[in-house]
Amino acid sequence: MPTSKPLGPNVNRLAGPWARSLPASFFEEIESTPGKTPDLNGAVVPGRKDLTIPVNGLVSLKTDGQGPIQAGSVTVSSDRSISGVILFGGSVGTAGVGDSKSLRKFVAPMETGFGVNTGVAMMGLGQSQAVQLELRDQQGKLMARSSVALGAHSHIAKFLTELQWDSPVDFSNFAGTLMATGLSDFAATVIRVSPGQFATMPVAEKN
Repeated sequence: MPTSKPLGPNVNRLAGPWARSLPASFFEEIESTPGKTPDLNGAVVPGRKDLTIPVNGLVSLKTDGQGPIQAGSVTVSSDRSISGVILFGGSVGTAGVGDSKSLRKFVAPMETGFGVNTGVAMMGLGQSQAVQLELRDQQGKLMARSSVALGAHSHIAKFLTELQWDSPVDFSNFAGTLMATGLSDFAATVIRVSPGQFATMPVAEKN
Protein backbone atom coordinates (compact mmCIF):
# COMPACT_ATOMS: atom_id res chain seq x y z
CA MET A 1 0.00 0.00 0.00
CA PRO A 2 2.26 2.79 -1.19
CA THR A 3 1.39 6.33 -0.17
CA SER A 4 3.30 9.58 -0.44
CA LYS A 5 3.17 12.66 1.77
CA PRO A 6 5.21 15.81 2.27
CA LEU A 7 8.04 15.58 4.80
CA GLY A 8 8.72 18.21 7.46
CA PRO A 9 8.90 18.58 11.26
CA ASN A 10 6.22 16.03 12.03
CA VAL A 11 5.05 12.84 13.64
CA ASN A 12 4.12 10.00 11.29
CA ARG A 13 1.69 7.61 13.01
CA LEU A 14 0.86 4.28 11.39
CA ALA A 15 -1.72 1.84 12.70
CA GLY A 16 -1.45 -1.93 12.24
CA PRO A 17 -3.97 -4.34 10.69
CA TRP A 18 -7.13 -4.99 12.66
CA ALA A 19 -8.14 -8.57 13.54
CA ARG A 20 -5.10 -10.06 11.80
CA SER A 21 -2.93 -12.84 13.19
CA LEU A 22 0.27 -11.50 11.62
CA PRO A 23 1.94 -8.11 12.03
CA ALA A 24 2.39 -5.71 9.13
CA SER A 25 5.91 -5.28 7.78
CA PHE A 26 6.57 -2.05 5.94
CA PHE A 27 9.32 0.27 4.84
CA GLU A 28 9.59 4.00 4.36
CA GLU A 29 11.57 5.53 1.53
CA ILE A 30 12.58 9.10 2.27
CA GLU A 31 13.50 11.74 -0.30
CA SER A 32 14.86 14.92 1.25
CA THR A 33 16.79 18.05 0.41
CA PRO A 34 19.99 17.09 -1.47
CA GLY A 35 22.89 16.82 0.98
CA LYS A 36 20.57 16.67 3.99
CA THR A 37 19.64 13.47 5.84
CA PRO A 38 16.60 13.57 8.18
CA ASP A 39 16.32 11.70 11.44
CA LEU A 40 13.43 9.58 12.69
CA ASN A 41 13.09 8.95 16.42
CA GLY A 42 16.60 10.26 17.00
CA ALA A 43 18.30 8.03 14.39
CA VAL A 44 19.61 9.24 11.04
CA VAL A 45 17.78 7.57 8.14
CA PRO A 46 19.90 7.37 4.97
CA GLY A 47 16.91 6.76 2.68
CA ARG A 48 15.03 3.67 3.81
CA LYS A 49 13.79 2.31 7.13
CA ASP A 50 12.22 -1.15 7.67
CA LEU A 51 9.76 -1.57 10.52
CA THR A 52 7.06 -3.91 11.80
CA ILE A 53 3.71 -2.84 13.25
CA PRO A 54 2.23 -5.30 15.79
CA VAL A 55 -1.31 -6.58 15.24
CA ASN A 56 -3.73 -3.84 16.39
CA GLY A 57 -0.62 -1.82 17.29
CA LEU A 58 0.82 1.56 16.45
CA VAL A 59 4.20 2.92 15.33
CA SER A 60 5.13 6.60 15.64
CA LEU A 61 8.06 8.09 13.73
CA LYS A 62 9.13 11.59 14.72
CA THR A 63 11.56 14.13 13.31
CA ASP A 64 13.21 16.54 15.75
CA GLY A 65 12.40 19.69 13.77
CA GLN A 66 15.89 21.05 14.44
CA GLY A 67 18.32 22.70 12.04
CA PRO A 68 17.60 24.29 8.65
CA ILE A 69 14.28 23.61 6.92
CA GLN A 70 14.29 20.48 4.76
CA ALA A 71 11.87 19.63 1.98
CA GLY A 72 11.05 16.18 0.68
CA SER A 73 8.61 13.31 0.93
CA VAL A 74 8.06 9.93 2.52
CA THR A 75 6.66 6.86 0.76
CA VAL A 76 5.25 4.01 2.87
CA SER A 77 4.84 0.51 1.42
CA SER A 78 3.39 -2.41 3.39
CA ASP A 79 2.60 -6.09 2.87
CA ARG A 80 -0.73 -5.60 4.72
CA SER A 81 -3.39 -2.93 5.04
CA ILE A 82 -2.36 -0.06 7.31
CA SER A 83 -3.52 3.51 7.86
CA GLY A 84 -1.54 6.56 8.80
CA VAL A 85 -1.47 10.30 9.37
CA ILE A 86 1.27 12.92 9.47
CA LEU A 87 1.13 15.59 12.18
CA PHE A 88 2.81 18.92 11.44
CA GLY A 89 3.59 21.10 14.44
CA GLY A 90 5.10 24.50 15.04
CA SER A 91 4.61 27.88 16.64
CA VAL A 92 1.16 28.30 15.04
CA GLY A 93 -0.24 24.95 16.18
CA THR A 94 -0.53 21.36 15.01
CA ALA A 95 -2.44 19.89 12.06
CA GLY A 96 -2.98 16.33 10.91
CA VAL A 97 -2.60 15.48 7.22
CA GLY A 98 -4.21 12.27 6.01
CA ASP A 99 -3.96 10.58 2.63
CA SER A 100 -4.54 12.74 -0.44
CA LYS A 101 -5.89 10.93 -3.49
CA SER A 102 -4.15 11.05 -6.84
CA LEU A 103 -5.80 13.53 -9.22
CA ARG A 104 -5.18 15.90 -12.09
CA LYS A 105 -7.71 18.63 -11.33
CA PHE A 106 -9.24 20.02 -8.16
CA VAL A 107 -11.15 22.95 -6.71
CA ALA A 108 -10.85 24.25 -3.15
CA PRO A 109 -12.25 27.12 -1.04
CA MET A 110 -9.92 30.02 -0.32
CA GLU A 111 -10.00 33.06 1.96
CA THR A 112 -7.60 35.80 3.00
CA GLY A 113 -7.71 38.83 5.25
CA PHE A 114 -8.14 39.72 8.92
CA GLY A 115 -5.23 37.50 9.93
CA VAL A 116 -6.34 34.55 7.78
CA ASN A 117 -4.40 33.18 4.83
CA THR A 118 -5.01 30.06 2.78
CA GLY A 119 -3.07 28.24 0.12
CA VAL A 120 -2.33 24.79 -1.17
CA ALA A 121 0.36 22.13 -0.76
CA MET A 122 0.87 19.90 -3.80
CA MET A 123 3.00 16.83 -4.41
CA GLY A 124 3.94 15.48 -7.83
CA LEU A 125 3.10 11.80 -8.28
CA GLY A 126 3.90 11.57 -11.99
CA GLN A 127 6.10 13.48 -14.39
CA SER A 128 7.35 17.04 -13.88
CA GLN A 129 4.70 19.53 -14.92
CA ALA A 130 3.35 23.07 -14.71
CA VAL A 131 0.11 23.14 -12.72
CA GLN A 132 -2.29 25.82 -13.98
CA LEU A 133 -4.18 27.82 -11.34
CA GLU A 134 -7.41 29.81 -11.64
CA LEU A 135 -8.68 32.03 -8.82
CA ARG A 136 -12.42 32.86 -8.75
CA ASP A 137 -14.56 34.95 -6.43
CA GLN A 138 -17.65 33.76 -4.56
CA GLN A 139 -19.83 34.33 -7.65
CA GLY A 140 -17.52 32.19 -9.79
CA LYS A 141 -16.00 35.11 -11.68
CA LEU A 142 -12.44 34.53 -12.86
CA MET A 143 -10.16 36.91 -10.99
CA ALA A 144 -6.65 35.83 -12.03
CA ARG A 145 -4.49 33.01 -13.35
CA SER A 146 -1.12 31.64 -12.28
CA SER A 147 0.99 28.51 -12.61
CA VAL A 148 3.54 26.64 -10.50
CA ALA A 149 6.25 24.19 -11.50
CA LEU A 150 5.80 20.81 -9.80
CA GLY A 151 8.60 18.29 -10.20
CA ALA A 152 8.23 14.51 -10.14
CA HIS A 153 8.12 13.25 -6.52
CA SER A 154 8.62 16.80 -5.23
CA HIS A 155 6.23 19.11 -3.41
CA ILE A 156 5.46 22.79 -3.17
CA ALA A 157 3.38 24.78 -0.68
CA LYS A 158 2.22 28.33 -1.41
CA PHE A 159 -0.27 30.75 0.09
CA LEU A 160 -2.42 32.78 -2.31
CA THR A 161 -0.44 35.88 -1.43
CA GLU A 162 2.85 34.19 -2.45
CA LEU A 163 1.78 33.26 -5.97
CA GLN A 164 2.45 35.39 -9.05
CA TRP A 165 -0.96 36.27 -10.54
CA ASP A 166 -1.48 37.69 -14.02
CA SER A 167 -4.00 40.24 -12.68
CA PRO A 168 -3.99 42.19 -9.40
CA VAL A 169 -6.19 40.71 -6.65
CA ASP A 170 -7.25 42.44 -3.44
CA PHE A 171 -6.35 39.88 -0.76
CA SER A 172 -7.24 42.20 2.15
CA ASN A 173 -10.66 40.51 2.32
CA PHE A 174 -10.98 37.76 -0.28
CA ALA A 175 -13.22 34.70 -0.44
CA GLY A 176 -13.55 32.37 -3.39
CA THR A 177 -12.15 29.20 -4.93
CA LEU A 178 -8.91 27.97 -6.41
CA MET A 179 -8.93 25.52 -9.32
CA ALA A 180 -5.75 23.66 -10.24
CA THR A 181 -5.19 21.62 -13.40
CA GLY A 182 -2.21 19.39 -14.18
CA LEU A 183 -1.17 17.13 -17.04
CA SER A 184 0.16 14.40 -14.74
CA ASP A 185 -0.98 12.89 -11.44
CA PHE A 186 -0.49 14.90 -8.26
CA ALA A 187 -1.97 15.19 -4.77
CA ALA A 188 -3.03 18.33 -2.91
CA THR A 189 -4.13 19.64 0.48
CA VAL A 190 -5.45 23.06 1.47
CA ILE A 191 -3.41 24.86 4.14
CA ARG A 192 -4.91 27.60 6.31
CA VAL A 193 -3.35 29.83 8.96
CA SER A 194 -5.07 32.23 11.33
CA PRO A 195 -3.85 33.84 14.57
CA GLY A 196 -2.48 30.99 16.70
CA GLN A 197 -3.89 28.26 14.43
CA PHE A 198 -2.77 26.07 11.55
CA ALA A 199 -5.19 23.76 9.74
CA THR A 200 -5.38 21.55 6.67
CA MET A 201 -8.41 20.66 4.56
CA PRO A 202 -9.04 18.30 1.63
CA VAL A 203 -9.53 19.47 -1.93
CA ALA A 204 -12.43 18.40 -4.15
CA GLU A 205 -11.51 16.48 -7.29
CA LYS A 206 -12.96 18.00 -10.46
CA ASN A 207 -13.53 16.17 -13.73
